[in-house]
Amino acid sequence: MLKHLIIRLVLITVAFMHEPLAADSAPAGSTSQQNPYLNFLNIWGGNSLKIVFNLSTMTIEATAESGDFSNVNDNFSFMVIDQGSGEAVVQADADSLEVTQFVPKINGAGFSYGNVVALNINPQSGLKNPTLFSNDSSGPTDCIGQNQYFAITSDGLTPYTPQFQVQPVAILGAGTVNNAVISGTAPANSKMSALVNGKMFSGTVNSSGDFSIAVTDDDGFTATTPIVINWGAFSKTVTPSLLPQNNLPQETVTGYHYMLNAGLDYLTTPFPNEIVYATSLLTPDAVTAWDLVYRILLAYNNTANSYPRDSQGNVELYVDYASKGISITAEEAEMVQKYLVRNCPRLFHLKDWPATPKLTGSTVVGQTFYIGNSAQDGDEYAEQLLQTEPSASYLLSLIQPDMSIYQIIQVIQINYEHMVTYSFDNDNSDIRGALFSHTAICGGYSKGFEYLMQRLGIETIWVEGHADGQLHAWNFVDVFRNWYLSDTTWGGKNWFLDGADSIFTEGHVVEQVYSQMPVLARESVPWGIGDPGQTVANLTGVVNYSDNDNGSVTITYEDAANINTSMQINLSSNGYTPLSMTNSGGLWSITVPWRSGEQDSIATDAPVTTLDFYFTVNDQFFTSGDVQKHNLQVAVLSDGMNNVVLTIPAN
Repeated sequence: MLKHLIIRLVLITVAFMHEPLAADSAPAGSTSQQNPYLNFLNIWGGNSLKIVFNLSTMTIEATAESGDFSNVNDNFSFMVIDQGSGEAVVQADADSLEVTQFVPKINGAGFSYGNVVALNINPQSGLKNPTLFSNDSSGPTDCIGQNQYFAITSDGLTPYTPQFQVQPVAILGAGTVNNAVISGTAPANSKMSALVNGKMFSGTVNSSGDFSIAVTDDDGFTATTPIVINWGAFSKTVTPSLLPQNNLPQETVTGYHYMLNAGLDYLTTPFPNEIVYATSLLTPDAVTAWDLVYRILLAYNNTANSYPRDSQGNVELYVDYASKGISITAEEAEMVQKYLVRNCPRLFHLKDWPATPKLTGSTVVGQTFYIGNSAQDGDEYAEQLLQTEPSASYLLSLIQPDMSIYQIIQVIQINYEHMVTYSFDNDNSDIRGALFSHTAICGGYSKGFEYLMQRLGIETIWVEGHADGQLHAWNFVDVFRNWYLSDTTWGGKNWFLDGADSIFTEGHVVEQVYSQMPVLARESVPWGIGDPGQTVANLTGVVNYSDNDNGSVTITYEDAANINTSMQINLSSNGYTPLSMTNSGGLWSITVPWRSGEQDSIATDAPVTTLDFYFTVNDQFFTSGDVQKHNLQVAVLSDGMNNVVLTIPAN
C-alpha cells in the first residue's frame, strides 16, 4: 500500500559513508559557504552526485562520478518550484541506472531567489544521509520517503514549509473506513489533489482560500494510511486521526445541530431538535402519553429479566397513564402505538401490534406494549442501537458547515444509497439492517433514512403503500413547510425531493399511514440545487415586507448572525435582475416601486398582481434553476426560509 503513496523516489543502498565531494573554495578571508550544494553517495558508499546552486550565475551545476544509483529506475525526484504558482520550473527523475545520465537533465538550469528545491528519495534505496552543505554548515536531509523543501536564498538553502494548510483528517471508527473529507486552506482558486492507495482525488480552492476533497476508496484505509495532499508541485503527507469515541456536537452556519459518535445517553432520549410529525395529529393528552411511552421505550433494558412475557416470549411492558394524570381514549391509545412504530425508527424493538389498552369505562388508564424483534433480553436493545452509530455518524460527518438544507439531504441520500444493499437478511426491515448489516429491504431503507433526517431535525415520515403494483415503503420529507417524496430504495437523482409533478411520484400509491397524510409540494426540487458546485442561498433569518404609502414596498431579511457579506434581491417586476440590498446591523433591506395592477415590465399583456423574488447571497449563492418552471415559491413565512421564491400578494 505504502509504495503507491510515494512519488518519484530513489533506490540506493549505502554500505558506509565516505568524505563528500570537496566544497567550493570560499573567498579569501571568508569562512562562509559561497554556493550551497547537495551531495549524494552511490550504492558502494563512494561519491556519486553533487548538485551546486551557483549564486553568481543563478544556475545549477551538477556533476557526477562513477557509480550507479541503484538497480531500478525512477528512484529519485528533484524539483525547483516557483513559490508563487506552486508549479515546477525544473523537474527531473533519476530514471536510469547511471548517475551520469541524470546530470544533463538539471545541469545549467536556472533558478531565482525564492524558488523552492524539493527532494524525494525512495526509502528502499538504503541511502541514509544525503547531505546539504549550506550557510557554512552541513547536515543530513530528511527526504527519505517524503518531499523535503528548501528555499533558495542569498544565504544558502533554508528549510521551507509549503504555504498551504491541511486540517487534521478525522475518520470514524478504529477499523477500515472507505470515506474521508480532506479540507484546508491554500491560494485562492487553485487546484488541489489527494493521493490515497494509488488513487487520485481532486478539488478546487474557493475564492476565500478554502478547499475540500472527498476521498472514497473501496479498498478502505485506516488511521495509519498515508494521504498525500498536492498543491501544484508541493505536497504534504498526512495520516488520519480517530475522532473521539463519544458525543461530538456539530453545528452548521445554516442552523443544523447534530451529534457524531453519539453515546448511549444521547441515543436513548429524544433528540434535542427532533421533529415528530405524528405528534401534530394527537390531542394534548395523547401527546403527553406519547412522550411518556417514547422515553420508557428508548430507555428499555431487561437485564434483570423483570418483565412478564407472552406465550411467544415477547416482553409485556405496561405503562400506567392514570398515575401520571393522563386520560386518553382507546382510539388515541391505538394511534400512540401505531405512530410510535411508524415515526420513531429507533424503536425497532417495539412490536407492530394493535394497542392493548386497560380501560376504566371509556377512559384508557394504561396500555401494554410488546417488546420483541430479537431485542427483548438484557441490554440487547441498547447494544443493537449502538451498533448503528458508526454508520450513522459517518454519514452525518459528510455534512460541511456551510451546506444548505438541500445539500445536506443530497449528500446523506447519495452516500446512504451507496452504503446499503437490497437483501432479505435478518433485521433488514429496520435501522439495524440499513445502518449495521448494510442490507435492507424497502422498509429498512426508509426507516434508516427517516432516522438520519430526525438526527438533523428535518421532519421526515415513513410511508408505506404500493409502487409499480408492489408493496413498498419510502419517505416524505418536510423542507420549509413543503413536503417531498424521497425513495432511497430505488435511489438516484429521480428520488431527490420529488413533488407531485414527478412521473416517478405518480407511481407511488400511498396508504393511510397517519390519520392525515401530508400533501406533496406541487413541483419537485431540482436535483442540481443540492450539488456542491451549485451552492444556493441559505436563508435562516426572518424575511418580511411592508407596504409604503407611496406605493413602494420595503423587503427585509434579518441576518441575526450577520454572516453574509453581500445580498441582492431578484424581482419578477424587472425580469429578476439583481438589485443590491443595504445592511444595517444584520438587517438587510431594500425599497422598490410596487403597485399591483400595473403593467409588468417583462409581460406583454396581463397586469401584475403579485411580486415574486429570491435572493443572491455573497455573490455566489443563488436559487438554482428557472424559478417559475420549478415553482420554488411558498407563502411568506414569519420564521426562517431557505432557497425559496417568496410571493407578495397584491397591495
